[in-house]
Amino acid sequence: MKLVFGFALALSLCAADDAALRKALTAKTGVVTLPAGEFEVAREIMLPGDAHDLEIQGNNTILKAGAEFRGRALLAILNGKNIRIHGLSLDGNRDAVGRMYSLPAFGTQYARFVPANGIVAENADNIEISGIKANHVAGFAVLVNSSKGVRIHDVDVTNSGGFNAQRRNNGTGGIALEENTTDFEIRRCAFASIRGNAITLRGSDHGRLFENEFRSIAREAIHAEHTSAVNIETNHIEQIGFPLEEVDAPGALCMRLERFDNGVVKDNSCTEALLGGIAISGGGDKITSNHLTGLNAARRDVTGIFLASGAKDITIDANEISGTAMSMHCVGAAPDVAGSANKVLRNDCSDEASVALLRRAIPH
Repeated sequence: MKLVFGFALALSLCAADDAALRKALTAKTGVVTLPAGEFEVAREIMLPGDAHDLEIQGNNTILKAGAEFRGRALLAILNGKNIRIHGLSLDGNRDAVGRMYSLPAFGTQYARFVPANGIVAENADNIEISGIKANHVAGFAVLVNSSKGVRIHDVDVTNSGGFNAQRRNNGTGGIALEENTTDFEIRRCAFASIRGNAITLRGSDHGRLFENEFRSIAREAIHAEHTSAVNIETNHIEQIGFPLEEVDAPGALCMRLERFDNGVVKDNSCTEALLGGIAISGGGDKITSNHLTGLNAARRDVTGIFLASGAKDITIDANEISGTAMSMHCVGAAPDVAGSANKVLRNDCSDEASVALLRRAIPH
């Protein structure tokens, strides 16, 4: 008997069949230990809406989307409280279930639009997702909407994300938090061979992204818009904008931070980027002690750190910025950003040969 969240309940399964799996996941509280084996899922599995103090743990358990899968996610959580999910593998079977589309503009919720995700959580309170291995997911590996107290750690995501109608990446593939999700952490996660963005934040605040690893990302490692009070620290990023045939404008930056307010970007490293390092708008941010090297492999007219329209009261200090033409284009700004609106201090800017080597992407 195992005690979790103050409740003692253990439910173990033996038979690796879809019916037994779904029955187990009707539990509202306690501990559910899933059986070993691969489960082919034809439609999304929804946890009870009043689930609380519930732990779901895998035991060499694989949830795989069937060829005719329909639904937003393999596993969906709605209105849960104190939910912990760990130790599962997710196979999204994207070659069979994926379809071509472009993501909607800000204001349309991804949770209402994007199909075939790995895990979707909505209106959850105190949720932890860890020890998940997600592969070949057509949408997002994890998509969290309107939730608070979110902890995502030690999740590996590989070979995920979809195409738009032009067979370029559509921005999906990694972990996305949206629609007033607050008090969150994403840490020690690994992303490799992601067609879109590895981490996406939309309309979310008071969070921290740290100690994550990224390799071979076709769009951006981190994309944030309309966010506030978010710290991005000690992340390691390699090979942004690869493979070339999947890159779509305006991607291929280490980070794109739009209307990013009162945030901190510190002690991150990014090497081998097709274009620049960081593009940012918003106010009250600090970008310090980052190592942005091997930038501008495409040899375009780009800057290492770009202050986009609306940037103000941003401090850019003690960053290493190197790559093709970076000695001349280290920090740049949009025409409407006044020189006195931000502080650009002791940055080390230099040229170097930007030769991006496409290595096999393996999460560490």
